[in-house]
Amino acid sequence: MATESKAFLFPVRFAVAVAAAKEILTNPNIKKIGFGIKDDNKELRNKLNIDIVNTQDLSMTLKRLAGEKNSIGARAAVAMVLGKRLGKGAQKSNWGAYPLKENQILYAANDAHAAICVERALSK
Repeated sequence: MATESKAFLFPVRFAVAVAAAKEILTNPNIKKIGFGIKDDNKELRNKLNIDIVNTQDLSMTLKRLAGEKNSIGARAAVAMVLGKRLGKGAQKSNWGAYPLKENQILYAANDAHAAICVERALSK
């Protein structure tokens, strides 16, 4: 998860991290913006009994705005809206390993922060 200025990781191997993530994700007063939130919600519900509320799925927003047949992922959205490249090199790495490698942490932070940047640009 990320704010405009900071990113946060919640390792699911620690109950306190799961509890903190659940508190944020289930809070209706905090808007959650991302790509593919429907899939994230399904996985979080099945694995951790967490239902994300108050969301905006930019994949669907951009699909509608661009008149596309398919949803638009983070990488394509960053290129389309921001004219930048979002590296996805660590996407397929071992996320179950602990501690995470530096490139995984950077990937997670950039992926979460990209949603905020795209949403802000669309709002303008």
